[in-house]
Parts: sequence; structure tokens; C-alpha cells
Amino acid sequence: MEKLEFGTTILIDVILLRNVNKITYIVGASDDQLVYRKLLSHEQVPSCADKKSSSQSISAHNSAIRDLTAIKNTIYSCSFDETVKSWELSNTGLRWQRTYKLQSPERLDSSLWCMSSCPERNLFATGSFCGTISVFDSRSGDRAIATYRPHSVIVTKLAMNTEHILSVGKDNTMSVWDQRAGRTMKSITFPGEGVPMSVSMRRDWVFIGDSRAKLHLVNPNDFEIVKSYSTEHTEDITGVQLTHGCLITSSMDRTVRIWSPTDPPKPIATLRTEFGIFSMDYLNDTLAVSGCNKIVVWRPKSTSVDGSL
Repeated sequence: MEKLEFGTTILIDVILLRNVNKITYIVGASDDQLVYRKLLSHEQVPSCADKKSSSQSISAHNSAIRDLTAIKNTIYSCSFDETVKSWELSNTGLRWQRTYKLQSPERLDSSLWCMSSCPERNLFATGSFCGTISVFDSRSGDRAIATYRPHSVIVTKLAMNTEHILSVGKDNTMSVWDQRAGRTMKSITFPGEGVPMSVSMRRDWVFIGDSRAKLHLVNPNDFEIVKSYSTEHTEDITGVQLTHGCLITSSMDRTVRIWSPTDPPKPIATLRTEFGIFSMDYLNDTLAVSGCNKIVVWRPKSTSVDGSL
């Protein structure tokens, strides 16, 4: 386990893992800052250039950054300042590329809360405070190619694939947008009192975690809720990751839990942290979580290193 700590108490709201040229990079967002870290393996001896470029913190927005996503080697950040910015990720850090502006609905708060991407189609989408979703083509201009409003309040999470955009909101609803038809194909209300907080969508499975520590299994063919499961978490499920071999959930209760992808999911292991987990990401056997002024990374022991930002 690798702990990356900051010198002051700051909230690391979101974290993203990327792999470029066999090197793993971690990008986090704290307030208006983007934080970059290169994770060298145990076998790698850092050069002078590595030491200079292994970490970076830049003022990226005029207000708090709420979410991150990526298409290939480009990182996208969205903020309360109603903009999306794209950043080239390289061996030397992050470099600004473009600013995307939203066309705010009249008298509505379009502060951005979440985003997702579909690398296969070079598309990304944002969800806002007022319930609006905007879709952008990363190959074209800085304006949205589609905008719709499926929620009455905050869009808490988005997930995309080549056909659909799935969104959940604080109005306790889930909406599914048909990208090819350009229309909403499904809108349902969640059972119980839990607010949907996290989403993982794969071809055969969709899992949604809520604020009452429940997991909901959704059929990706008709987007109906198949089953709902109680978990061993005691607070909000802030992250859900479906891998080929397991289901991973993170929570404000300071734990990461690993489950079998079965009906019902069966517990395999529990990882504990010292802080409530705001965000989680998993890539190539690397698991990272973030919270109040800390990032914790789990990797295979052969590549484990210690460091701080």
C-alpha cells in the first residue's frame, strides 16, 4: 500500500488512473487544483528528469473541480465554474489544450458535478447542478453537440458506452439516453430512500451504489432494476468498479470491499483506510482511492513504492 499525503488539509474529490507507455499516472482534483503523479515501479530507478516531473500541481479552474475522465492520453476536468478543460497527459506532466463552454439554460445553475466518456466514439458528457446533461465531440469545436435535461436536480453520476448515456440524480431517478436516436429511452425512480451515488456500466452488467449502502443490479438490455442488495458498508457507496473477475466498491465508511460478480455478490476481501473515501479508480491491478488530503494506492508487492506529494 502506498500513501500519498498533502501538506495541508484539502479535499481530493476525484481520482483517475491512466497508463501511458507502460507507466501508470495518477491525476487527482482538489478544489481548483489538478494534481499529477507518476507512479514508478519498485524496479525503476528515477532519473533526474523523473524526479522533476514525477509530481505536479496546477491551478486548473476558477472554482472547485468536481470530476475527471479521459479519452486516450487526454484528461478532461469539469468544474463549478461551468467549464470543461482538456489536458494532454505526458511524461512531463499535464498541458492545457482546450476549454469547453456550456450554454447555460436561462436562470438555471449549470455548475458541473460529474462527467464520463466514450473513447470509442471520442465523446464525453457532463452532468450539472440543475439536472442538465451536455454531450461533446472531442474532435470538433468547444460547444456541445447535444443537451438534454433528464433530472430536476443534481446529476450525481454518469456512465457512457457507444450506444447509451446512463445518468442518476439526487431526484432518485435514473435516465438512459439513446445516443443514436438522440432521445431519452428510459426514466425510472429508484426504490427506497437511498440516493444513487456511483455507477459502473459494462456490456453485461450495470451496478449502481446508493447513499444507504445498497447495490442495485440493472439489466443493460432494458435498463430495468433486476435486484437490490444490502452490503456490509455502513455509509454512502461512493465508487463502483466492475472488472473481469470481481466487483469493487468504496464507501465513506473508510473501506473498500471486493466482491464476487455473482448473484448475490459474495465478499472476498476488505481494505481499510483512515478516511472516508470520496473517489476510487482501478486500472491494470492498481487500485487508488482519495479522501481528505490523502491518496492511497494498492499495487502488487513487486511494484510497490512509497512516496508523497
